[in-house]
Amino acid sequence: MDVKADGLQAIYQQRIEYTFIISLMKSHIDTTHLLVQL
Repeated sequence: MDVKADGLQAIYQQRIEYTFIISLMKSHIDTTHLLVQL
């Protein structure tokens, strides 16, 4: 396997996980915000 391609895939995987965590946190903040408004 090409080392460069492997490195790119690792970075890509990391970006997906990072985006997933960000969206989770955002939805958590939105939920908390809704609960506070009730």
